[in-house]
Amino acid sequence: NLESHAYTVGLSQELWPSVAIHVDGVYTRMTKVPTAVDINRRAGDVPTAPRARPQFQRINQIQSIGEVDYKALLVRLEKRFDQRYMYGFSYTLADSSGDLPGGATTFRVTQAELPDLDEGPTSSDRRHAIAASGSVLLPADITLSGVFSYRSTIRFSATAGVDLNADANITDYVPGTTRSAFNRSDNESL
Repeated sequence: NLESHAYTVGLSQELWPSVAIHVDGVYTRMTKVPTAVDINRRAGDVPTAPRARPQFQRINQIQSIGEVDYKALLVRLEKRFDQRYMYGFSYTLADSSGDLPGGATTFRVTQAELPDLDEGPTSSDRRHAIAASGSVLLPADITLSGVFSYRSTIRFSATAGVDLNADANITDYVPGTTRSAFNRSDNESL
């Protein structure tokens, strides 16, 4: 079974009457994540080499080997409803990494012969998130409100679109790249 440990610590402080700031730190570690691994790999990891059981293609075995770490700092400023208005602003700085290609709680190793390619940021990793909202009560009991939200772009993987390692799946990464390697400032280094 998947195992998860979560830790959080927070501090709240009133700045002015009806206005407070909240700061929270979050750490979650998931281990023993069910992972499908091809146990009928080709000998020598060569695409043309025969499989251990040549009458079959991929033979998936579920193993509890996946891991994910999530760390976040959350800062929230909020004004409670008072004098006919309220507002809130929040910022999250987060990092989610591990060896889950899909970021889900069950996944398949992308290339069984090179499992290290699946290590890195998860597909749900969003470094920055900002949210702001406000509401004002107008005459005649009309409420006017709005919400603004911004999140960093999601990383993505470059897949070849063809079966490079002859494992009967077209999930192989472009040679020289790894999972979730693109759409951040380090694209040029690849």
